[in-house]
Amino acid sequence: MATQTINISLPRELVRATDKMARRTFQNRSELIRRAVREHLADELQDGRQWETVVDFTLFRRDGIPAREVLARLKRLDGSYR
Repeated sequence: MATQTINISLPRELVRATDKMARRTFQNRSELIRRAVREHLADELQDGRQWETVVDFTLFRRDGIPAREVLARLKRLDGSYR
């Protein structure tokens, strides 16, 4: 399988936890992340769920996104969100 290198930013604590899990499962960081992504995508497909846009960030001003707008959109997706 052809691969492509990507760069992602993660909080330091998540990187530490990822490295710890990789050592514990005898994998390197890339292998662990690939497996996690594959499993997540398989779960999404199995549940019949698809990716959807919660907030279209292109609709907002450059100086920020009002929290009330994000919350309003989340409430529309899931009436139980508070």
